[in-house]
Amino acid sequence: MPDYDCPNCDTKLVWQRKNDKNQPVYGCNHCQVYFTQQAFCPACDNELNYLQACGSSSFFCPQCNELKSKSTVVTKLQSI
Repeated sequence: MPDYDCPNCDTKLVWQRKNDKNQPVYGCNHCQVYFTQQAFCPACDNELNYLQACGSSSFFCPQCNELKSKSTVVTKLQSI
């Protein structure tokens, strides 16, 4: 799991759980704020759909209508 710092106070975020969209949720123990890690398309910056089947996982961009490699997606923290 990647290490993230809180954008508000620079404290290390702690992994909490996965949400209903299967996105990781991180929390800041200092600010009491929670963030999700979301994946975006490197070509069009649209939010990607997470696909998981038969032990493999990948991302799909509905805008580009293409599968995207995990190594190329752009991840961003969004507060919830």
